[in-house]
Amino acid sequence: MLEGAELPNGWKVLAKIQPESNSTGGHFSVPYVVERREGKLIKRAFLKALNFRRLAAEKDFARAMQQH
Repeated sequence: MLEGAELPNGWKVLAKIQPESNSTGGHFSVPYVVERREGKLIKRAFLKALNFRRLAAEKDFARAMQQH
């Protein structure tokens, strides 16, 4: 969903990381590989994008966050 996006802080989203069958977590997040150029150096990093859409419909957002 974010692949190819350029973030305001200079990072570019390269690819979504596909979870392995034994991976845990990720209920409200999506992992990505990002990249940023700093002079001649290219840095790669991990981005954890949070997705709160599942909780948006909850009557009490804060309580729903605590329960998950």
